[in-house]
Amino acid sequence: MYYSISLILAGCQSNTSSRQCLAPEEPVTCKSRCAQAQQKCFNLSLTYIVKKLYGPCLQKKPVKVFTILVYVFISIVGLYGAMQVKDGLDLTDIVPHGTAEYSFLEAKSKYFGFYNFFAVTKHIRSICDEFEEKGLPNYPHGVPFTYWEQYLHLRTYLSLSVVCILVVTFLAIAIILINPWMRYLCTVLLFLLPFPLIHTYSFLTPTPSFLFPFLESLL
Repeated sequence: MYYSISLILAGCQSNTSSRQCLAPEEPVTCKSRCAQAQQKCFNLSLTYIVKKLYGPCLQKKPVKVFTILVYVFISIVGLYGAMQVKDGLDLTDIVPHGTAEYSFLEAKSKYFGFYNFFAVTKHIRSICDEFEEKGLPNYPHGVPFTYWEQYLHLRTYLSLSVVCILVVTFLAIAIILINPWMRYLCTVLLFLLPFPLIHTYSFLTPTPSFLFPFLESLL
């Protein structure tokens, strides 16, 4: 008996007395529970949310599977939406709604068919190349050829730029982190990230466009 009591006293902290160690535990009252809950609310922060709620939730297997499936679905929809986006910017996106100019442009696009400037420029360029092969040099000039001609191969050059960015990112992560899994993961995520954004833009705008020639001309 003496030996068991000495073990209990040895297990107590140095700043507590034997009477406190041998005393029975006080029951938890409703007031103390409310005080603890209030203290947790006051200590609520981003670190607490990530450590106690967000982190444990992401570690569950159903949450991981659901997150991967949602991301794959968003990526597929984003790839499809990016293919549906048009080049250029329609004038109806610039002119304010409810004006006579907007009504005119809306009626013109509804009852008359017009091609984009870069499509017309591409067709004229093909005609010029055809006559140049026959020995008749052609030198078309003007605003349609000095400004809109840059949109003939816009998607090709943009794709090459994206590929260069991905290659540089892959090499930089491979050199800095020296982690093959991380460099592949970052490269794939960086490649898939713009497509949902482009699809969201094409979904929110009435006439989707890919770049802004009008805004570019103002710079």
